[in-house]
Amino acid sequence: KQKGFYAVFIRCINGDIASEQLMNLASICRKFGLEYIRTTVTQNLLIRWVRSDKLFAFYEVLKTSNLARCCAEHAMDITRCAGADSCVSAITLSRGLAEELAKIFDNGFRDDPEILKLRIKVSGCPHSCSQHLIADLGFQGAAKTIHNRQVPFYQIMAGGASSRGEAKFAQPLMMIPAKKVPAAVSHLLHQYKNDRLQNESLKDWMNRV
Repeated sequence: KQKGFYAVFIRCINGDIASEQLMNLASICRKFGLEYIRTTVTQNLLIRWVRSDKLFAFYEVLKTSNLARCCAEHAMDITRCAGADSCVSAITLSRGLAEELAKIFDNGFRDDPEILKLRIKVSGCPHSCSQHLIADLGFQGAAKTIHNRQVPFYQIMAGGASSRGEAKFAQPLMMIPAKKVPAAVSHLLHQYKNDRLQNESLKDWMNRV
C-alpha cells in the first residue's frame, strides 16, 4: 500500500461482465494512465494505482458504463461456480442460488457492518470450485431421492476461514432443499443479529450458541 493511491474493485455480478463493458473499462483505464486490470478469486476485477485526486472522477466514469456497482467484496457479493447451467459435474444451479441469496441483503442486513464482512460461497457439487469450504457460509450442491424423484439439496457449511495466520475448513450444519436455502440463511442472520454479543463475529456466535 502506498499513500495517495487506491485499489478499485469492480463488482461482476455472478462473475459476469459484458464484452462492451470490458472494452469500455479498458478505455477508461487508458484514459487514467492505468495499465493493468486484474481478476480476483472472488470473481471481480481489480484496478490498482488509482491516484487519490482522480478517484472520484474514476468512479463517475465507471458509472456511465454501469461498472460502479456497490458492495464489491461484501456479503452480498457472492462467489459461485458455474453450476449445472454449464458444468457436467455440478448437481445444482449455484448461479440461481447466489442470485436469490443476494436479495436477502435488501432486508436490513446491508446496514450491519458485521454481516457485511461475511464471505458467502456457493458450489454446485463437492469439488469446491467456489472455495465454499473456506467461507463464513458455504453451500455445497447435493441431491436426495424423495418419492422416487431427485430433488436438489444443499449442504450448509459454516465457520470456514482463510486469512493471514488463520486457515480453517467450514463445518457442515445441515442439508436442506435448495428452494429453502434463502429462507434458512435469512433466519440464521436474524438470529445472529438479535443474539450476538458486542462485536461478536458470526463464527464466534455460532461456536457459542
